Amino acid sequence: MTQPAKVQEPSMEEILASIRRIIADDEAKPGAGEKPAAAAPPPKADPAPPPAAKPAMKSPP
Repeated sequence: MTQPAKVQEPSMEEILASIRRIIADDEAKPGAGEKPAAAAPPPKADPAPPPAAKPAMKSPP
């Protein structure tokens, strides 16, 4: 029986080098593919509820 040839996986150094190349390529051409997203306006805050009514104080007898 023959075993299929095992595909050699990249080493950690090769993976990191590939990631660094991708990041460097992205930084080299910032406007190449997408334009920066416009900042979304902040969500509207709900108006504050009116202050609770204070209980009436009874005058001393």
